[in-house]
Amino acid sequence: MANLLFKTYFKLNSVAMSRSILTSIGALKTDKPPFESFPRSQRVTFKYYQGVLAFLEEHYSEVCLSQFKSLSAVTDALLTLKLARLSNA
Repeated sequence: MANLLFKTYFKLNSVAMSRSILTSIGALKTDKPPFESFPRSQRVTFKYYQGVLAFLEEHYSEVCLSQFKSLSAVTDALLTLKLARLSNA
């Protein structure tokens, strides 16, 4: 749902409304499922919009930190996949 809202608000060129999505999600600390429980495609899309929003608001350190964590997660996933394939070979 958040990704659809991001897409709509970005098409409307409404950065302030996009920020409200992150504020609302942050307020739901107890009732939201873990981020990892969502499909990978939705997580990537969410991180993309989160990064674009931080970049538009000139929070460059937040963008760099977010991208570093994302790249680290991708590297870990690829390494795990490669090790799994090697052990099956």
